[in-house]
Amino acid sequence: GVIGSLHPAIQQRLDLPHAPILAELDVAPLTTPKIPAFSEISRFPAVIRDLAFVMPDSVSAAQVFTEIAAVVAATPVARLVRNVKLFDEYRGKGLEYKEKSLAFRFWMQDTERTLSDAEVTQALNAISTWVAEKLGARLRA
Repeated sequence: GVIGSLHPAIQQRLDLPHAPILAELDVAPLTTPKIPAFSEISRFPAVIRDLAFVMPDSVSAAQVFTEIAAVVAATPVARLVRNVKLFDEYRGKGLEYKEKSLAFRFWMQDTERTLSDAEVTQALNAISTWVAEKLGARLRA
C-alpha cells in the first residue's frame, strides 16, 4: 500500500485546516492465506557456493532471480539448489561502462545423501550457462 498527506493545493481548495493523511491498501493478498508446505529437513550438509555474474547495467537482480528459478525448475542437476541470495552488487574498476556485477550465494543440499563436488559443479555450470544465454551475462573472474 501507500500512505501520504493530501496535496497542499487540494487542501486549500477544500478549505481544510490541516492536510489529512491518506492511505491506500491492497487487501487481496490478506484474504488468501499462504499455508506452508511440508518439506523434509535434510540430515546431510549443505554445500554453499558463490557465483558472480557480469551483465549489462539494464538487467535487474529480479530478472536474474527469475532465470535462476527457471533453470532450477527445468534442469534436473540444478534442482539441488535450495536457496539463493544476492549478496553483492559492484560497478567500477575492472568492468566496462554500463556493466555491473551481481554476486549470488547458492545453498545446495539433498535429503538422501551428501553431494559430490562433481554434482555441485554441474549444477553451477548449468545455472551460469542458462543465465549467460538468457541475459547476456558472463562469470566474473
